[in-house]
Amino acid sequence: MKENEKSANPPSNPKDRERLEGVVKGIVNSMMRVSSEKEYQKEAIEAISEDLEIRKKAIRQMAKDSFEMTFNEKVDEFEEYRHLYETVMGD
Repeated sequence: MKENEKSANPPSNPKDRERLEGVVKGIVNSMMRVSSEKEYQKEAIEAISEDLEIRKKAIRQMAKDSFEMTFNEKVDEFEEYRHLYETVMGD
């Protein structure tokens, strides 16, 4: 069934309503954990940025690249772009 064909009516079966309530509560708890983790990340970045005088943007990018394991790919892409730019623009 397509999403636009589904309803927003409550389930008639009490067990299904109970299941739905449990899932919604689980999602809310997950959202609360995500919010707390984002707050930790923000505070940690601010603190280390201030202590070591490193831009927050660089710290955030390091964490993202480490998490996604994309550092080498980004370096390779930049080197390719750099070559193109210097060849075309002459700088």
